[in-house]
Amino acid sequence: MTFTLLVVMSALSLPERDANGNPHLRSETVLVRLADTGEVVLKKNPAVVRPIASVTKLLTGLVLASMQVDRARTVVILEDDKDRLKWSKSRLPVSVSMSWGDLLRAGLGASDNRAIYAAVRAVMDRQAFVALMNAKAAEIGMANSRFVDPAGIDPGNVSTALDLTRLLDAASPLDDLRTMLNAPVIELETSRGPITLRNPDRLVHSTNWDIVLGKTGYTVEAGRTLVVRMHLANRPIDMVFLGSREMQSVFGDAGRIRRWLEPRLQTTPTPVPTGNPAPKPAPSAQP
Repeated sequence: MTFTLLVVMSALSLPERDANGNPHLRSETVLVRLADTGEVVLKKNPAVVRPIASVTKLLTGLVLASMQVDRARTVVILEDDKDRLKWSKSRLPVSVSMSWGDLLRAGLGASDNRAIYAAVRAVMDRQAFVALMNAKAAEIGMANSRFVDPAGIDPGNVSTALDLTRLLDAASPLDDLRTMLNAPVIELETSRGPITLRNPDRLVHSTNWDIVLGKTGYTVEAGRTLVVRMHLANRPIDMVFLGSREMQSVFGDAGRIRRWLEPRLQTTPTPVPTGNPAPKPAPSAQP
């Protein structure tokens, strides 16, 4: 029996509920919050500082999307844009050129590390950009977060589940950012012809999930990570998962929480939104 089959069978055999009647969770850190009121309805180690892998790109996108950059500007992929820490793969070869806007879509929607590095390089020095990331994190209240790399490859990029809900608050009102992150397929026009990339977040490929925006990530140090804002029973819900060992586990946690939470929301009156309510995404941004 293959390892992959064993993992899938293990996930499928996991009990739906724990001894207390709550969803059975495999992720090391979990936080579930009603985004319209700020009420935390489920938590597990929410203040533990952990590597967050490509969830970092949510902050990178927040900073890049706010810049006054000509998105039609042509950028050439260089050797310097390669990931030389983890040597992650990319379908964007060195010397290929495309618009800066397409690089941004590839970096966010397809989580392509080389695209992120090239998009940042076209704007400014990488370390100067990282300084902007840390300044933005501090500005939006991510007090226990630190960033050293715009792609999330470096395990020095760390945060907490609580901090990441603040990032969701800051990013979710941006229509442009949501559209890029929610695209199931990313079509690029390059100097070598069209390239099609796929979003690794399986939730945006499903019509059963009403996603506002989200981001997945993986490194050995971080494990599987997922940050998502969604609508459930007409309420905006934030879910953060860090430190899961398998992809099946992190999405399994999300599904178990959804099945546990939805009937509770259906019997609870919808409150008047306060603070920073989650926007309803436009139909074009939905899978």
